[in-house]
Amino acid sequence: MKKVGIHRNFDGDYTAKSRGKKAKFRLIIHRGKDKEYLAKGTNLDVNRSIVVKWYNKVRTPLHHTS
Repeated sequence: MKKVGIHRNFDGDYTAKSRGKKAKFRLIIHRGKDKEYLAKGTNLDVNRSIVVKWYNKVRTPLHHTS
Protein backbone atom coordinates (compact mmCIF):
# COMPACT_ATOMS: atom_id res chain seq x y z
CA MET A 1 0.00 0.00 0.00
CA LYS A 2 1.28 3.48 -0.77
CA LYS A 3 1.55 6.40 1.65
CA VAL A 4 -1.75 8.00 2.63
CA GLY A 5 -0.56 11.53 1.83
CA ILE A 6 -2.05 13.09 4.96
CA HIS A 7 0.44 15.16 6.95
CA ARG A 8 -1.69 16.53 9.78
CA ASN A 9 -4.03 15.35 12.52
CA PHE A 10 -6.91 13.45 10.94
CA ASP A 11 -9.78 11.22 12.08
CA GLY A 12 -12.17 9.99 9.44
CA ASP A 13 -13.13 7.43 6.84
CA TYR A 14 -10.40 6.35 4.44
CA THR A 15 -10.43 3.99 1.47
CA ALA A 16 -7.21 2.20 0.67
CA LYS A 17 -6.74 0.68 -2.77
CA SER A 18 -4.23 -2.04 -3.61
CA ARG A 19 -4.08 -4.45 -6.54
CA GLY A 20 -7.58 -3.60 -7.65
CA LYS A 21 -9.14 -4.16 -4.22
CA LYS A 22 -10.53 -1.59 -1.78
CA ALA A 23 -10.75 -1.50 2.00
CA LYS A 24 -12.68 1.23 3.83
CA PHE A 25 -11.80 1.93 7.47
CA ARG A 26 -11.40 4.69 10.03
CA LEU A 27 -7.97 6.30 9.78
CA ILE A 28 -6.47 8.23 12.68
CA ILE A 29 -3.32 10.31 12.10
CA HIS A 30 -1.72 11.84 15.18
CA ARG A 31 1.60 13.19 16.37
CA GLY A 32 3.78 10.74 18.30
CA LYS A 33 6.20 11.40 21.14
CA ASP A 34 9.02 12.22 18.71
CA LYS A 35 6.80 14.76 16.84
CA GLU A 36 6.38 12.44 13.85
CA TYR A 37 2.95 11.67 12.42
CA LEU A 38 1.66 8.14 13.08
CA ALA A 39 -1.28 6.36 11.46
CA LYS A 40 -3.74 3.98 13.08
CA GLY A 41 -6.40 2.07 11.15
CA THR A 42 -9.46 0.72 12.97
CA ASN A 43 -13.12 -0.23 12.69
CA LEU A 44 -13.83 0.80 16.31
CA ASP A 45 -16.31 3.60 17.02
CA VAL A 46 -14.67 4.99 20.16
CA ASN A 47 -12.83 8.18 21.10
CA ARG A 48 -9.58 8.61 19.13
CA SER A 49 -7.48 8.86 22.30
CA ILE A 50 -8.74 5.41 23.35
CA VAL A 51 -7.80 3.94 19.95
CA VAL A 52 -4.28 5.41 20.23
CA LYS A 53 -3.90 4.16 23.82
CA TRP A 54 -5.07 0.62 22.94
CA TYR A 55 -2.95 0.48 19.80
CA ASN A 56 0.17 1.60 21.68
CA LYS A 57 -0.50 -0.95 24.42
CA VAL A 58 -0.79 -3.81 21.91
CA ARG A 59 1.99 -2.70 19.55
CA THR A 60 4.52 -1.57 22.15
CA PRO A 61 3.89 -3.59 25.31
CA LEU A 62 6.13 -3.10 28.33
CA HIS A 63 8.84 -5.69 28.69
CA HIS A 64 9.11 -7.03 32.22
CA THR A 65 12.29 -8.69 33.43
CA SER A 66 12.35 -11.22 36.25
